[in-house]
Amino acid sequence: MDVVHLGLESPGGIAVDWIGRKLYWSDSGTSRIEVSDLDGSHRCILVWSGLQKPRAIATHPLVGRIFWTDWGNEPKIESAAMDGTNRNVVADTGLFWPNGLTIDYASSKLFWVDAKHHVIESANLDGSQRKAVINEGLPHPFAITLFEDNIYWTDWHTKSINTANKFTGSHLETIQSQLHFPMDIHSFHPQRQPSGVNACGMNNGGCSHLCLFNDVGFSCACETGFRLVNNTHCSNKIEESLIFSRVSDIRRISFDTNDMTDIILPLAGLEGAVALDWDEIDGWIFWSDVDDDSISRARFNGTDQEIVTDSSLSSPAGLAVDWITKKVYWTDAGNDQIEVSNYDGSKRSLLIWEDLERPRDIIVDPLSGFMFWTDWGTYPKIERAWMDGSNRVVIVNDNLTWPNGLAIDYENNKLFWVDAGTNVIGVSDFNGNQKQNLISGDLSHPFGLAIHNDRIYWTDWEDNSIYSAEKSTGLDRQIIRSNLEDLMDIHVYHKRKHKGHSSCAKNNGGCSDLCLITPLGHTCACPKGILMGPDRMSCNKGFENFLIFSKRRDIRAVSLDVPYMADVALPIYGIEHAISVDVDTVEGMVYWSDQSSKTISRAPLDGSYIEDIITEGIDIPDRLTIDTNGRKIYWTDAGRDLITVANLDGTQQRALIWENITNPRAIVLHYEAGYFYWTDWGKQMIERAWMDGSHRQPIIYHNIVWPNGLTIDKQMDKLIWNDANLNTIEMCDYNGDNRRVLLEIDYRKSHSYGLTVTGSYIYWTDGPNNGIYRAEKRAGAQEKLIIGNLSGLMDIQAINMQAKGKNNIFLFI
Repeated sequence: MDVVHLGLESPGGIAVDWIGRKLYWSDSGTSRIEVSDLDGSHRCILVWSGLQKPRAIATHPLVGRIFWTDWGNEPKIESAAMDGTNRNVVADTGLFWPNGLTIDYASSKLFWVDAKHHVIESANLDGSQRKAVINEGLPHPFAITLFEDNIYWTDWHTKSINTANKFTGSHLETIQSQLHFPMDIHSFHPQRQPSGVNACGMNNGGCSHLCLFNDVGFSCACETGFRLVNNTHCSNKIEESLIFSRVSDIRRISFDTNDMTDIILPLAGLEGAVALDWDEIDGWIFWSDVDDDSISRARFNGTDQEIVTDSSLSSPAGLAVDWITKKVYWTDAGNDQIEVSNYDGSKRSLLIWEDLERPRDIIVDPLSGFMFWTDWGTYPKIERAWMDGSNRVVIVNDNLTWPNGLAIDYENNKLFWVDAGTNVIGVSDFNGNQKQNLISGDLSHPFGLAIHNDRIYWTDWEDNSIYSAEKSTGLDRQIIRSNLEDLMDIHVYHKRKHKGHSSCAKNNGGCSDLCLITPLGHTCACPKGILMGPDRMSCNKGFENFLIFSKRRDIRAVSLDVPYMADVALPIYGIEHAISVDVDTVEGMVYWSDQSSKTISRAPLDGSYIEDIITEGIDIPDRLTIDTNGRKIYWTDAGRDLITVANLDGTQQRALIWENITNPRAIVLHYEAGYFYWTDWGKQMIERAWMDGSHRQPIIYHNIVWPNGLTIDKQMDKLIWNDANLNTIEMCDYNGDNRRVLLEIDYRKSHSYGLTVTGSYIYWTDGPNNGIYRAEKRAGAQEKLIIGNLSGLMDIQAINMQAKGKNNIFLFI
């Protein structure tokens, strides 16, 4: 089992207190010496100042002291009480690479090796009577131990274990050779852990957490960051701390103690952490990750970690928490959007989607009802809006290049920002007035920003440091922590976060879904793509007109009822490789084919359950289409070269086309005319047949190569298809007459796949370009990308939930 795994960079030394049952270790990467219980609990940083590269460490619980070597710019050997107090230098001359270290408990002697000076030395525990035991024949000694009258050491150069007399260095011999980089070494015998009195043995010395030996007995200690409230008991909470993100972790520096050391929060899976925020009342910390494009949350102790949302995100670099109504807001620099949801990711709503280029940081003030964000676009700016996205206004747009972090001074109603291009920390009121540069020029690359009491705190990418200064003058600048790479956002956690009241508190403000604070009270909002009802409080139950598309591992929808284009992932899980998708508007069921599992499945649009309807007799299920009138499902199978029909529950399967067909792909129905149409990649044609499979007829069989998508426009009485090889979208009459090219696709690496039509537009998916495109259906004009950053795009269908259809029963099965 792992005893300790977080916050370690280069733990080069480890030692056990066998009497007090503690584990000590040194870390040259973090420049610290730490201690914990043997199971890794109650971890505490003992020594953190005046260390550079601590290497080996040894304990002497009989006298209550620890000893260690330090490889830093001023090499030395030091000792301290086992609680970190009473620190002394044992040796600081004639050292270069002091490596291994061991204690002779019988004679109270300290032995060490120096790999640069090629020497083994000894001294009393206080450093007196120092002498060289061996000073030749030691190419690169690394670790050392002893037993009785002999010392034993490992050597990197000779790849061996060696021994000699500990008093004289005589009788030197090699006892094991041909070892690949032998590291640490210990002798195993009761003499190496002599018994002694455990001063902490009775009731853990009365300590609530750690009981550590020292020169006069013992002292009580707390986990790093927690305050000792009296001589024996630790506080169960950290009252104030800095919390900051790095790419691979989130850390905190407690203000409750004086050491100002950082500890890593026990969070899993961080690869590109950027923004963070917190809620003290509910105990949540939230963060965004731009590597896997997700927003997550967890308790500060690492429990209850979960993803808030991870769909339809592209570089969510800014995040803010409304701690009053329990909402999380975020910016999306890839999709140029600002969104909001409940803490658990439900009721996700799009607030800002126009005139954004590269939104970066965001901060909210639920006390005033305002939100603020920075934008790195062509015209850098800082904007303000009500927290429902309305009443948007630019408040700062001059002397900005890369406006990064934002912070609010709630006591004085001031907005602070950092700019990494102009190297400025600026401040203004909430209207952008009374603007001034608090700190100018003397910054490298400021990124995150926070305010607490009378000080500001910021992170710097280039300096790898966290700084602090007076918020009113910018003076009294201090380095809080240095040598921290990949620094990102920063906040101050405290128990005095401003309380407030919201009209959303009672009955969710009367809102059916989201209640969002504004300066005048609140407004109601709906999840993405759903229309608000006429009472301005109740949202419709779902989408009415929308596009639905498959994206290999999920199925998504885009509402056509709202003034923006934003995709929403349906809550359907376990999809492996979705290809085709369609919807039964009568029962509100979505159907899809999965090439990996070789199944056709269905589920309600709310994802409440999943049902596999076709699991046998299917090889490569490619496209499917739903006959909402006749209550049938049709699909092509490119592996078995079949077109099959069945009832919507999968029963009564019947093959309709099985001869003279090679690699069928798209399929579409014209129920009123009694036909179905399909494309054939192998024969390079488009055919049609009656809906019972009879009266088969090729209608397009010249100048066609890779016919992928196929759709019918009943307004124009046209059949429309796309050809991924010719990069065209074409149309013809239902019988193949009057064929013409509607659109030549000329953008790079195009491979159009799914195709659909609704209203005045055709829509198609393009896998290599990761986008859904649109053009006017009559002339192919106004071609544009409507949604990008969508990898794995496959099929697409236009759905009108009001189009239920009538059953004239063309086919009985």
